[in-house]
Amino acid sequence: MARQISDVYIVESLLQSTQARPEPLRWHEVETNAYTTPGHFAQIGAVRIELNCTQGITGSRLCLALSDENDKVHVQEPEPAGFFGKKYGSEDERRLAKAIRQLRSEAVRQCRLRKVRAAADAESIRERIFSQLLFGGLGL
Repeated sequence: MARQISDVYIVESLLQSTQARPEPLRWHEVETNAYTTPGHFAQIGAVRIELNCTQGITGSRLCLALSDENDKVHVQEPEPAGFFGKKYGSEDERRLAKAIRQLRSEAVRQCRLRKVRAAADAESIRERIFSQLLFGGLGL
């Protein structure tokens, strides 16, 4: 009998990998138009991980898509129950919602930090990349 891996476990594992030191999972921002929330993606081996916001009748929810060459699976933020959106149908749904929101926050934070660093170090980044291009990886 095959053992199933839960959605909560996968999202919490990705969150831990994103927060890992010194080699965190590296997220990238997806270019979007001005009307949509930016998405993010990362890669682990042959698996592409996409984290986006989806719109529905009840509002927006986060959606995690995991894909390889042939297949794609989705893990969606559970829809909250109750008037103020604070309750979920089960403890697993609550943990999944919390973890997927934390994952998005970490991906956004990581991408912002890189943008700030790139702006502050633009000249040294330019020289390093030019050096790699011209001299085959001899960094400054």
